[in-house]
Amino acid sequence: MYKPPYDYSREMTKGGENHIISKKALATLLGRSLSTISRMIEDGRLPQPMRTPKGNVGGWLMPTIVNWLNQQSNN
Repeated sequence: MYKPPYDYSREMTKGGENHIISKKALATLLGRSLSTISRMIEDGRLPQPMRTPKGNVGGWLMPTIVNWLNQQSNN
């Protein structure tokens, strides 16, 4: 009986507290455009995202964003 290999990246995007949030999902969450999210990354207003081996934005772990949001509300 064939059992497909464990797909870690698919598992991480399913949900739960440790899932990966994409740039598009973060833009929706924050009520900002994708270009604004890009500018926020470039000028350091957002934490650096995880990147793919080719350098493309892969997203953020949800706890990273939650911590960042908590810091923003404390300022």
